[in-house]
Amino acid sequence: MMMPSRGPAPLPPPNRRSWFGARLCVASAHCRLADTTVRLLALLGSERPFSDGATLVENTPAKSG
Repeated sequence: MMMPSRGPAPLPPPNRRSWFGARLCVASAHCRLADTTVRLLALLGSERPFSDGATLVENTPAKSG
């Protein structure tokens, strides 16, 4: 004889994450941190040494051909 169903399965507490969910959250936090770091460096002007491409062309020796 079959046992009667006890209803739907109990839900896990809302503050607990699965292993995959926790790893996904950590990866997402790392991406946000990297994005914020890049934006801050761009705002601080760290790209200034590379912004003037003319200096690279002027310092290249002429090709003798």
